[in-house]
Amino acid sequence: MSEDAQLASQLLSRCATDLRLRVQRDELRRAHAREAEITAALQLLEAHQGPNPILLGRPRAGKTALAHEIARRIVVGDVVGELRDMRIYEMTPASILAGLQFGEGWRSHISSLFAFLHENGPVLLFLRDLHMAVGAGVRRGDDSDDDLASALEASLRGTSIKIIAESRPDRWQQIAAERDQRKLGNLSNL
Repeated sequence: MSEDAQLASQLLSRCATDLRLRVQRDELRRAHAREAEITAALQLLEAHQGPNPILLGRPRAGKTALAHEIARRIVVGDVVGELRDMRIYEMTPASILAGLQFGEGWRSHISSLFAFLHENGPVLLFLRDLHMAVGAGVRRGDDSDDDLASALEASLRGTSIKIIAESRPDRWQQIAAERDQRKLGNLSNL
């Protein structure tokens, strides 16, 4: 393994949780009576082109359980095509910033992390609390367009990495109203 690949693998272990392992250990919550949402999310993920799902709901509404149920179905093979072979990781804006924060800081490492994931795909990322990425990582006086949300969007553009994002509807509507629609990424509300 090259030095860059070793660094990226180390960064991944610092900022992400391997959901395949958690499924194998039976540690994830299951979603009950959410079949329509699960089916819709899987259909979006199965498409080679097109949007990725974003799960919107108030706190404790079951967004994480829904994403965990999708991960469980992928691991046990209750899906079609290349989804069966996907590596699945869970990340939050806080875990990304904390995991990448050493040396020159997160900005210098995020592109190598996502390049590593793309090269070693197929990969599905469950990005919890996506609304928290807006404005995250910006130092006082920096350009507000240089936040974690922009870095994630740039790092995911042109890759084969699939995502399931999660946010609160009130926060997501506020972000959609304030930011350039093109920078919100290719997400479809569920």
